Amino acid sequence: MNEFDALGSRKAKSDVLAQVLLAQANDPELNAIVKKAASELGAPMALVTLVLEQVQLFQAHFGLPRELAAARATERNVSFCQFVVRDGEPFEVTDASADDRIPQALVERYGIQAYLGIPLYVQNVVVGSLCVLDTKARGFDDEQRANLLDLAQIVAARLESLAEQRRNTSRSLSRRALVPGLAELASSIDGNRSSCSEAQIAVATVESCLRLLAYSQAGGRAAPGAVEGSLRGAIESIDHLKDSLMEIECNNQDATDCVVAIETLVSVKGRARLSDVLRSAQDLSRGPCRAVGNAPMPDLVNDPVLATAGAQSVSVLASGLIYLAERMAEMELFDGLCISVEEVDAAVIISVSAAKLGIKEYEGAMQALGEQLDPALSAGATAAGLSISLATLHATAE
Repeated sequence: MNEFDALGSRKAKSDVLAQVLLAQANDPELNAIVKKAASELGAPMALVTLVLEQVQLFQAHFGLPRELAAARATERNVSFCQFVVRDGEPFEVTDASADDRIPQALVERYGIQAYLGIPLYVQNVVVGSLCVLDTKARGFDDEQRANLLDLAQIVAARLESLAEQRRNTSRSLSRRALVPGLAELASSIDGNRSSCSEAQIAVATVESCLRLLAYSQAGGRAAPGAVEGSLRGAIESIDHLKDSLMEIECNNQDATDCVVAIETLVSVKGRARLSDVLRSAQDLSRGPCRAVGNAPMPDLVNDPVLATAGAQSVSVLASGLIYLAERMAEMELFDGLCISVEEVDAAVIISVSAAKLGIKEYEGAMQALGEQLDPALSAGATAAGLSISLATLHATAE
């Protein structure tokens, strides 16, 4: 048995795998861990693997044959790690040539005789394995198993951290106001259309190369240099494909942000801290504010809880920022908006201003906000700027 598929389709787990896959490759921490694993277990090779639909990728590796180190992958159906993922348990092989549980392709190709793999969990999903391999038949003692288990927990935590950097989903409130959010959503969809077209072109180029290679392997005669040229084109196309997939992933994240923003804007009823309101309003108004020079977050001495519902506070402040940014764009002013905060008795006063804006623009913003105000929230306008007052609860209240 040279090949064996122990897993079948894993499409339900593809989102988690993609998050880890898109995390940093050749991570120094993971590379240091696999080197340590090989040393502590006295094995010539060690890997962090991600087991995907067709292949297992090496997210970190040590001591591999040159061919495997260059490819950073093998077919999934010849791997030992597929059994770790299937069972969610450590998997050990002491004499691969005599073990009928496993495919023999790696034994025949690279002389692998011993293996110990520990499952790696990310978001409660087994994504792969931390494993050591040896070219001689051997066993592993309890201390070595425990050492590898400890290292696997460190690897899993590192993969989780890298994946979290990709997800970037920790938000207290929505990231976009309704209208700018819809514009961002449309832009993300358009970007994905373009990236999908580029990816299809890249796939077609790679397919052409594979057909030529298959023809040559079957005994066909290709023109001098044709195979080499086709391979160069395929390698370049794979780079383009990876770029397109990365762009699609980023666009999908932006589109998700837009949907979350719209849902949050109309549904969040709970109270929020001042910092949450400021940060969310800044995010929601990012598009219009960015076009006129941005609206930097002010420094806060205290962070009180607001008496107004969080969604309403965010909506009012974001609406004020958007209104003023749009007026600045019409007037071709690009020096940015200034946000400042002052605490007065049981309230915080948030002031928004910009050079060369006048009382007319601030009064217009106040009028636009008027229908949204409740007793815990008020707005006013002077020549110095738009002033939004938010009533507060005790600064340490939850």
